[in-house]
Amino acid sequence: MLIAVSPRSLNALNTFMKVADARKDVKAGSEGKVLPKETDKFAYGDNVQVELTGGHIKGGVLEFAPAIDQYLKEHLFADIFARGVLTYQEREIATISALSSIQGVMLKLSVLIVLTILFVAGFAYAITQNNKGDIMDNKKILVAYFSWGGNTKFIAEKIHSQVGGDMFRIETAVPYPTDYNEAAYGVAKKQHDENIHPELKDNGDVSEYDVIFVGTPAWWYTMAPAVMTFLEVNNFEGKTIVPFITHGGGGKYNIAQEMGQLAKGAKVLTPFVVYGKGDSQTDKELENWLKKL
Repeated sequence: MLIAVSPRSLNALNTFMKVADARKDVKAGSEGKVLPKETDKFAYGDNVQVELTGGHIKGGVLEFAPAIDQYLKEHLFADIFARGVLTYQEREIATISALSSIQGVMLKLSVLIVLTILFVAGFAYAITQNNKGDIMDNKKILVAYFSWGGNTKFIAEKIHSQVGGDMFRIETAVPYPTDYNEAAYGVAKKQHDENIHPELKDNGDVSEYDVIFVGTPAWWYTMAPAVMTFLEVNNFEGKTIVPFITHGGGGKYNIAQEMGQLAKGAKVLTPFVVYGKGDSQTDKELENWLKKL
């Protein structure tokens, strides 16, 4: 098997090794974040691309070679951007620095690329900052959610793409049945009627976060029992909870108030409430809601 390796890539790796060795005693920065395994990376990357460019990019080379579109969204805009190691501004500076060091690149092409990066990175940074309310300025953010059918997960990923931070999926130690009737009218109703708060697969840890978005479907006139457990077992003293609720027609009920009762000492803000996965207006409604926080 023949493997082609660029000499420039090998030189870059050797240089990186030398820099890493020279700085081995320097305290390392924060670890990059990894998207949860169940994340739809194509959809996540598509949302990020829309943030960066202001709309969906179609046609041209992406239509001619769909694999490129998939690679950009799943790897660049999902895997890499989600790591959160660099801000948009820092990524802009690093990219321009790398371009300036490449020999043999035509001047006009370099200028065009740099201007494009400046516009996209600056535009994306502005969007990210403008979409955040004052409560999120310089705060550590967690987006935690429980999702059975996928609706709450879908909204959670939209919120995460706007506010950043970390994500945590709330899961029960014993999974719910995959059949809707068994899950909703069997297990979930029994838990509601008997006030059962199920054991979680992982309780999570909110201690290092300032603002916690908590997502739940509306089940039997209240939040999912798993979310109740999550709120009870963690210490929310002095923290801010931002609820988001998906429903099948019943609305928000008193879920936000009930979250405040379970999460002792937390400040609970106005929830984002959406039917199912939302509609064509949901992105705009979500953006407006975040600005008002």
